[in-house]
Amino acid sequence: MENELNESSEDKTPVTIYLKKGDAVRIESVSADPEHILLRADEETGEVKSSRKLENFPVQIQTEAAGSSSLTLPLPNWRNWELTDPQTLFVLSLIIYFFVRVFRLAEFPIFFFSDEAMPVVRAQDFLSNGFRSKEGVLFPTFFKNTFQFSLSTTVYLQAISYLLFGKSVFVARFMSLLTTIPAAIGMGYIFKNVFPSKYWFVGTLLFSIVPAWFLHSRTAFELVTAVSFYAVFVYFYLSYRETADFRKLALALTSGAICFYSYNPARVVMVLSGVLLFISDAKFHWEQRTNSVKGLGVLVLLVLPYLRHQWLYPQSISEHLYGLGSYWVREIPTSEKLALYFAEYRRGLNPFYWYVPEQHEWVRHHMKGYGHLSRFFSPFAIWGLVLCVLNFRESRYRNLILLLIVAPAGSALAELFVTRAMFFVVPATIITGIGLLDAIDRLWKSEWFQTRLSGRLTHPGFVLSLFLIFAFFNLRMMRDAVVNGPTWYDNYSLGGLQYGATQVFGKAEELLEGRPDRQLYISNTWTNGTNTVALFFFDDPVPFRLVDLPRDNLKKKFDMPEDTVFILSREDFMAMNNSDKFTNVQVSETILWPNGVEGFYVLTADYAPNIDEIFAAELEELRRPRDIQLSVSGYPATVTYPAIDLGNIEHIFDGNILTLGRTDEGNPANFRIVFDDDATATGLTFDVRDRAADITAIVQTTDGQTVEGFTSLNGQTGEPVGNILFDETLIIKQIELVVNDPQQGPQGHVHLWEIGLLTNN
Repeated sequence: MENELNESSEDKTPVTIYLKKGDAVRIESVSADPEHILLRADEETGEVKSSRKLENFPVQIQTEAAGSSSLTLPLPNWRNWELTDPQTLFVLSLIIYFFVRVFRLAEFPIFFFSDEAMPVVRAQDFLSNGFRSKEGVLFPTFFKNTFQFSLSTTVYLQAISYLLFGKSVFVARFMSLLTTIPAAIGMGYIFKNVFPSKYWFVGTLLFSIVPAWFLHSRTAFELVTAVSFYAVFVYFYLSYRETADFRKLALALTSGAICFYSYNPARVVMVLSGVLLFISDAKFHWEQRTNSVKGLGVLVLLVLPYLRHQWLYPQSISEHLYGLGSYWVREIPTSEKLALYFAEYRRGLNPFYWYVPEQHEWVRHHMKGYGHLSRFFSPFAIWGLVLCVLNFRESRYRNLILLLIVAPAGSALAELFVTRAMFFVVPATIITGIGLLDAIDRLWKSEWFQTRLSGRLTHPGFVLSLFLIFAFFNLRMMRDAVVNGPTWYDNYSLGGLQYGATQVFGKAEELLEGRPDRQLYISNTWTNGTNTVALFFFDDPVPFRLVDLPRDNLKKKFDMPEDTVFILSREDFMAMNNSDKFTNVQVSETILWPNGVEGFYVLTADYAPNIDEIFAAELEELRRPRDIQLSVSGYPATVTYPAIDLGNIEHIFDGNILTLGRTDEGNPANFRIVFDDDATATGLTFDVRDRAADITAIVQTTDGQTVEGFTSLNGQTGEPVGNILFDETLIIKQIELVVNDPQQGPQGHVHLWEIGLLTNN
């Protein structure tokens, strides 16, 4: 089109636009203060509607007539397939995106632990319980991940894969991988329809090699589905903003809802994204109020499952914050909570966190030598951000900045981790793509580049070269990951990569084959949620026992019939060898870590001949009361307590609900608190987090009065905190407490996060 529309000009050139039913087109004026209108032909009637009045745009509107042509791009003719056609290269980009993830999918990442196993285990429970959760809810909105309601979409997806293909690491990860394909498509099409570029296929390839995304999109974590549909939401919303097509608004809302239900941090991100986008485009939404009203109806339908869940479990949000150890549930001033929140939030926006390799997080969430975002593309990210700022008045650029700002909001509710902040990669990649594609376009058009070419490289050849470069980047990253990734780090235990799920439980299946009565003990100290991982590989009940040898089984005797076999982690094997309780330890084979070091041992052993005497002496020592001087709610006191094996006694009285003290052995546990000076209180307070406790208190006052009280707590039913209230304010000299965990036997461990006084201060 040679003629330009300039509303400041006296002579205006009329333009006729032919629209098919359902077509939409955007027209932008060329002026110092550009404006645009959106035209769309109704799908059924063909009536053309505009987003604003047409006085400044001399446009004649009519529906498609014979011989007319639409402004929409035709689909490629696959019979006349051209390799350098952008649509063809986009399809090839999707193939590469898929290939670099599916290749040796079960082998990298080398870990497979409870966060991946749990959705599959819950899916199996859901199907076996007649489409009900363990709590008996038919088609529940959320499922419990151990103690908190945090699983939803991924359970239903894994239920489909389980029905079709059963349980395996590959199947679980493959289902998760499939949910990323819409995101890969959206990240390409956003540069085709929203930020148009001749090289729009690059969007998919660029998204594919974001290091944090490459690593985690090969897992079955629920964050994968959440981030994928967040990307789909962003594409459809920005596309709706350009076209005013209600179908795209409906798809944006639906994909946003899938994101919301997939992952807990996504709830904060999605709600804030929706609010800010609505405010940013308020004028547009008012102009499109018919669509807005219909969209509101769709939104109401999508939010109903969440309202149902909140009605059934009103305490679920606080339970989840407790489970995360969030500072929001600590008894600290609101100002301190806000300060902690914004400190974590700012860290989520810090470029050093995203671009500098190996920040202070678990190594299993890093690719060695890579940042969470690629440093190589950081200059293009800066240029893309500059372009967004310069074009801030345009909705599509402005909204990207808002989405970038919102992305870390959910992760900042607790400690920042890349898994919780992964939403950041979506707007960051789009902004990087804007800068990159603009630079590529400028390069091609530059006089220097054209002079250098001297007719030797055509534009189709330039496009193909661009594709090959990014395809090479993808294949190179894949090769580095699957070949070198297993030995990037040498910490394969609980604090590191948690390697061994497939190897250990595969060996267990081999040892039990044809020997269903064999007693098999397996270490549970090398990965999180070992019982959940075990249920992924075996049906409930599992045909072996999980043991924490150093912490539990070296402190109490367990059954060891003839032909008992152990699979012990390196740490547990060393603990057994260093103990005087075992003899005749015979290692039959080992399981190596990827670096060739012995990581697990298959062995047999016998108890020492005097084992009963050894355990009796240790038990007597464990139950011996200990004394310590410390502060209880600000009052100095002598506390008598049983042996502690996890945390320490100070953690129970430090006023911090995030610190745990666990008794070594003996249930119930007895405590005596004798105050140095008179302590004034209106009651006692206790916190057991996700455990249970029946607590009896006997309080002696300075005037010789004795007051008894009782409370029963159960964190699994949403009652982790409880009080024993006095009828009046008491001046206390001594408190005796008996804390019993009703869910454990006499040799159980009592868990306490806090004991304190209620005061008027």
